[in-house]
Amino acid sequence: MTFKIWVGKRESDILTYKYFDISITFWGSNTNNNHSFCTTTRLKDNYGNAFSQYVLKYLLLYISKYKGLNFEIHFYNNLLAYKLINLEPSLKKYIVNINSQRIYNIVRHKTLSRVWLQNTVNVPQFAYLSKDECKYEKLLSKFPCHSKFIIQKSISGGGNGTYLVYAENWKDVICNLDKDDVFLVSPYYENNISLSCHLIIDNKKVTIFPVSKQLLRFEDNKLYYCGNKYLDNDNKLTISLKKVATTVGNKLMNIGYRGICGLDFIFSDSKLLLIEINPRYLGSSYLINAELKKQNLPSLFELNEMAFNDCINEDVAKRINIMETSYESHTCVYHNNLTNVLTEYPQNVCLFLDGLPNAFNYEDGVYLYRYLKESKTLLSNII
Repeated sequence: MTFKIWVGKRESDILTYKYFDISITFWGSNTNNNHSFCTTTRLKDNYGNAFSQYVLKYLLLYISKYKGLNFEIHFYNNLLAYKLINLEPSLKKYIVNINSQRIYNIVRHKTLSRVWLQNTVNVPQFAYLSKDECKYEKLLSKFPCHSKFIIQKSISGGGNGTYLVYAENWKDVICNLDKDDVFLVSPYYENNISLSCHLIIDNKKVTIFPVSKQLLRFEDNKLYYCGNKYLDNDNKLTISLKKVATTVGNKLMNIGYRGICGLDFIFSDSKLLLIEINPRYLGSSYLINAELKKQNLPSLFELNEMAFNDCINEDVAKRINIMETSYESHTCVYHNNLTNVLTEYPQNVCLFLDGLPNAFNYEDGVYLYRYLKESKTLLSNII
């Protein structure tokens, strides 16, 4: 018997497709074999020492308690896996579906990956600048014809570390930048469409999942992800994006990358531009799993395992490549001036609270819940 353990951000990441025996998550219900780090106080997610120690405690507890069983530990983001291996090297033999840390660091580094891929696909204009070089007048000089800019930490996710800068807010933003760091800076392309897709890469091919338009919100000078709506397969953007995604996936395959990842793009001025690679599951993975289950296809968890162990069945890959989904995903966060979000949930949706009823205190801007709903139509004509 193999005992499968999930370690990740949200319990809901694994609720749309049953696969795991145990889950250890930052947010969750603390029921049905879930262990949740956040209980009465709802904190913003992080992979800091407190959460790492919490996960480590439960992993060692289960391994010690059930010595006769085989264990597989799966991670939403292998960043935490590497941290735990450093804390407790004996865990390494139980952790599955993990790329080398060298490959992982190349792929997740926003600047390095963009430098690498700029000769293969279109990417935004960019520069690598220190805090002092990010002053507004210097950005205007660096990128003529633009008045807004994106400043990013080279390693960050979910909108943390990504700032939208313009004349009125640049001084506030620059105060949040570390003097001893260097940042990826690009012009902000007005009227752009933000897009994303999942890939799974095995040793022979790249399997592409449905393409989505990302829903974003601007808050505290940052752009945050807050959901997805999906395009149909006949959309020109879908066709173009899947071609580019296949090219990027093959480049990743050639350096030895295996398994799941996500690609983020923007479409602006009739060009599709690759923004970044996310070498992990995505915020929309639970939605993709819901669609896979509906279509009687293996889950992302199983497909990820197949990619590492051999390769995905050709017929399964073909079905996924033409798959569409009518689901859309939405995420709600807490605001001090919008307390009704804690009591007035959306109706006629598939709601995931991730332990919210257990909480009494909330950090401002913290994740509260998310939901799936059926779209009446796929997005077919957005350009």
